[in-house]
Amino acid sequence: MLIKSEFPLTTEYSSIIVPIRAIEIPEISSSLTLTHSNNWQCFKRLLSYSGVEMRKLLALLLLTVLIGPVVAEVRQVPLSEVRENDEGYYLFFSTLLKLSGEALEDVAEENLNSTLPQRIQGIINATLVESQLYGSSRIEDFLPPFITLGEGIMEISDGQRMILNSTSLPEKLSGLSMMSKGVEKCEISISEISGLKFKMSNGTFKYLDVSKVKDELDKVKDLVRTYSFILQRREGKEFVLYTSDLNPFVLENVSFYGFAPNFSRVTIFIGNESLEAELRNDRFYANYTFLKPGLYRVYALGVKENKSLVTSNSLTLNVTRISTRIVVPRLVTARIFENFTVNGSLVDYYGRYVSGSIFVNGKELRVNGTFSIRFSFSKYGNYSITIFYPGSEVYSPSKAEVKLTILRLPVNLSISVDKDKVRKGESIRVEGNISLGGVPVKVCVDEECFSTLSREGKFNATVKMNETGSHEIYAVFEGSELYEPAKSNVVEVEVYSYPILEVSLVLASLFLGYLLLNLPKRRRRGIIVDYEEIKALLKEEKKEEIERRKGIRDYYRNLYFRLIKTLNLSRSTTPRELLSLFKGKEIYEGLREVTLIHERSVYGMKRLRVEEVKRFFRALASVIISLILGEGR
Repeated sequence: MLIKSEFPLTTEYSSIIVPIRAIEIPEISSSLTLTHSNNWQCFKRLLSYSGVEMRKLLALLLLTVLIGPVVAEVRQVPLSEVRENDEGYYLFFSTLLKLSGEALEDVAEENLNSTLPQRIQGIINATLVESQLYGSSRIEDFLPPFITLGEGIMEISDGQRMILNSTSLPEKLSGLSMMSKGVEKCEISISEISGLKFKMSNGTFKYLDVSKVKDELDKVKDLVRTYSFILQRREGKEFVLYTSDLNPFVLENVSFYGFAPNFSRVTIFIGNESLEAELRNDRFYANYTFLKPGLYRVYALGVKENKSLVTSNSLTLNVTRISTRIVVPRLVTARIFENFTVNGSLVDYYGRYVSGSIFVNGKELRVNGTFSIRFSFSKYGNYSITIFYPGSEVYSPSKAEVKLTILRLPVNLSISVDKDKVRKGESIRVEGNISLGGVPVKVCVDEECFSTLSREGKFNATVKMNETGSHEIYAVFEGSELYEPAKSNVVEVEVYSYPILEVSLVLASLFLGYLLLNLPKRRRRGIIVDYEEIKALLKEEKKEEIERRKGIRDYYRNLYFRLIKTLNLSRSTTPRELLSLFKGKEIYEGLREVTLIHERSVYGMKRLRVEEVKRFFRALASVIISLILGEGR
């Protein structure tokens, strides 16, 4: 059964309820991404209350909500099929029991600002709806006494508010009656909870610790006795009528009580009907069930022992139809031509299945509590279905909407290249596979694309690489009415060129060495040249320059990949494009210096002066520090 509450949670299920007596607790979000801001606010409120324990509860709630057998949805695995033991349930209900003890503690301390009773019922309602919708039979073994406990705590809390906030004696007495009923429910439920047995992963069994809740309930019972003593003294000799509920549902049992000193007979008048009350110890009692909704005036007529007639105060009861809700997924995702089912149920306030007719986009469908609606679509897009229950003499109307996202058919696309490092001006052969045939495919080098046609699921292209540096090659299918767009894996290719100037210098140096070695000694004027030493020096100098250029390139690449990851950019972003995104930021000047020196060294193949290398690393350090401090964003 669902529990009354005034604590609003946001729902990922669609359920529009005609308000009857109090705000219903809708279900907690089931979305895997959980992006709805209101849902997150709800979880933050739960999370902030009890620290670590509530974090554990939140995690378990997420698991409870996310697992379930909804066709064509992300929920595919019934909870009952993945259960290996009861440790998760033990953690969940231990935390719920802890919250219950804290709620009773707030009552004992007369903390009227406490929202714990509503929070507890919100959690119970969400769990109950999940178990109803997805058939979690195991959790239903543990949940019923907690439902009763939640009801009892709510009645205790509401009754206390009536006693402390009302100025009317009948209302205060009604509050006392409500607290007494709540205490009785709590005692019954705690007794049942103490006997629940949870199987642990190691094969042992655990029982919930109910000592805290029992201690706090004892304090509440003492408080109820105090309230009763005070109110009995205030009753005096008045003939007073009060009730257990001023806003009952149709078919709900309602109790009437009263104080009747020295009376021989008491008759309770309810609308046009009368009801004989039971007299005992100067008090009278009677139970009644309303069969129709409406406003009812209720009063008592008593006959005293001296035969005189006395009329009590009158009460006005607002009897309403039992609220209903249509429990369905809020969002269902499927693909075109796929046959899928939307499952749901029509339940009342107490969680009982309701039979009757519902209307799905205007078409009538007879249901016996649960229903399944089959769909298939030939066009992709967003659709919605509206489910409406018109109500009856006993049940109020309800309405729900299901959003349908129909996707196109998926496409698999992949490529490979014959080599991943080529000289400038050389060509690369790209070969690809696609799960379709006869469709256009674009092969892209960085952001420059050209089209080719696939045949029997294969395609190829030859790409001439005319620019030095690192390039990304990938394939793209732009999609159609039947198939969704696709992008292949990305292959990185390195294009290089020979450093002509440096090779020329080396050759010139070698030629000069050759000339010096072959000159007559008399023309060397005392200079002795070691040819092997010259070759070694030139080779070492060349090696140092390559290492220097490689170091510049690697340091820039590390910075480049960090920046595009931070900004969520593709690897096709050029260094100059990346630089332009930081214009006007603290980081810009340093990044500009790093980028220009990198281009001069790697793309221009220029030999850097010592001063340029120093400037590069100073600018790089400035950029990194700005990123760490958050100034570059």
